[in-house]
Amino acid sequence: MIDLGTLGGQNGSANGVNQNGVVVGNAQLPDRTHHAFLWMNGTMHDLRPLAGSPCSNGNAINARDQVVGRVGDCHGGGLAAVIWQHGIPVALNTLIAPATLDLIDALSINDRGEIIGEGVLPNGDVHNFLLIPNF
Repeated sequence: MIDLGTLGGQNGSANGVNQNGVVVGNAQLPDRTHHAFLWMNGTMHDLRPLAGSPCSNGNAINARDQVVGRVGDCHGGGLAAVIWQHGIPVALNTLIAPATLDLIDALSINDRGEIIGEGVLPNGDVHNFLLIPNF
């Protein structure tokens, strides 16, 4: 068993691991907010949220070390689905054509870069989504 540590706070949670042993999740900071993390080679790396969102959560990682998850206001509001590539967060809503579905959480990513998650419609209904890269 390996203690992954935290980002200076009291707790953390691992949510995913890839075939290379790289782990993702979220960990508490000293100010009690939580950030997504990537744990690799014995070191926890802070995956900072998007500007304007104090909290983030890493849900899954693929073999290319692409991490998906969400950012928000730490209280369940202001949610946005994100992907971190080389530690840089990008809102998934900015990578798709305009749609009525607001992508709020990315739950998994496979080695082809396909992402599944949840989105919300203007009427509040929650639907699942599948994003398939166009490359």
